[in-house]
Amino acid sequence: MKNQKFADYNKQHILIIDDEPINLKILSRKLETEGYEVIVASSGETALHLVKQSLPDLILLDIMMPEMDGYEVCRKLKESIQTAEIPLIFLTSKTNTEDVIKGFELGAVDYVGKPFKHLELLARVKTHLKLRSTENQLQKMELNYSLINRELLDNIGPEIIGTSNKMQDIINLMGKVAKYPDTSVLITGESGTGKELIARGIHALSPRVKNYFYAVNCSAIPESLFESEFFGHKKGAFTGAEDHRSGMFEIADKGTLFLDEIADMKLALQGKLLRVLEEKKVTRVGTHKEIPVDVRVISATNQDIPGLLSEKGFRLDLYHRLNTFEINIPPLRNRPQDISPLVEYYTKKISLRLKKKITDVDEKVYEILQDYDFPGNVRELKNFIEKAVILCDSNKITINDFPNLNLHSDTPFPKIDPASMQNADFNLDNMEKNLVSLALKKADYNKSQAAQLLNITRQALDRRIKKYDLE
Repeated sequence: MKNQKFADYNKQHILIIDDEPINLKILSRKLETEGYEVIVASSGETALHLVKQSLPDLILLDIMMPEMDGYEVCRKLKESIQTAEIPLIFLTSKTNTEDVIKGFELGAVDYVGKPFKHLELLARVKTHLKLRSTENQLQKMELNYSLINRELLDNIGPEIIGTSNKMQDIINLMGKVAKYPDTSVLITGESGTGKELIARGIHALSPRVKNYFYAVNCSAIPESLFESEFFGHKKGAFTGAEDHRSGMFEIADKGTLFLDEIADMKLALQGKLLRVLEEKKVTRVGTHKEIPVDVRVISATNQDIPGLLSEKGFRLDLYHRLNTFEINIPPLRNRPQDISPLVEYYTKKISLRLKKKITDVDEKVYEILQDYDFPGNVRELKNFIEKAVILCDSNKITINDFPNLNLHSDTPFPKIDPASMQNADFNLDNMEKNLVSLALKKADYNKSQAAQLLNITRQALDRRIKKYDLE
């Protein structure tokens, strides 16, 4: 039991304010036995002085005290920005409704009646300390997320859009890995999910932001020009080399080199890339001089690299070199919460570019797009919106502006006799499972035909087959 500053910062700190010494002694001993560090104050004035020196994690406050009662102490604590958020539990023998309500109105989170039931007191202390700890973590996460979003917005615009938990997790991962400018990152995900955008975001949040971001499509570089493109060449090194040329590593020096479609790189070239990544030096074609380079490499692929490893289509050592930190972008169909903000953003952006005054999107559009699978992901959604903006003849996009989206079935629903449905199973999952099973049988287990019967995409059918274990 202390009446001074908290000393052990590995423990949670509790301040007890009570004018009865026996209560201070009993409560302190009990709480210290549970692993808390405790300081005490026998008056309100002493307590207000102590919290200025050392902030507790929780306060236990007696109501009935001379000179300054617990209500007045609570009011003063809640008026101070420094102590306003500290959870405060009243200790009181006044447990009538009016007194309890008054305590809550002043900012207390709980109360414990006298005489104390120690198990009850400990349970409430643990609960409110845990809640406070959780709130602190959430506040830090929200602040971190907000700062990252602001920095992304300032550097690359609002293109990285997502309200889903999955996109928020990705943005948090970007912020964390961006702080370490030498860590290589592998971004995986289907085509059209925005892998280059994530790479640019990492660069924008990193200490390398003032230097160059160089994006390379590995599948577009001929094998014969690989060394020249990546490492540079000397004038006259080969036919057509009319000038000295810096390679991509030199151009991106002190910045970021983004290697898109890395899995498409020929196996013979992967070893040359690995050597540069390990040695951090390049040699221009036609010379023997080694040039040091300082580059963060971010690579991306829509392929299954672990599968390529088993087929000897990708080097294991290069995979480990590139995959120090992996970020996987889920397809748009797995994060439908992001569809609405994306529709709003692209409608405004494209309307402005095409000089059309479109100010609204019909709610039916959002409903229909939520049910679409988007095999082309965000890129496909953007194309849909651009086409809709072009076709739109008013200031509001409607579902009629999406003529090529297969939204309606040509097959009419069968008529249902209500009398025959009296004993039907109205469990939606069971009904969907039976319908999918029926379509598979009717199509003789041809998945493409079954998907057509159900008027859904093949990917949507595959998900339902997996969900209901119908393989």
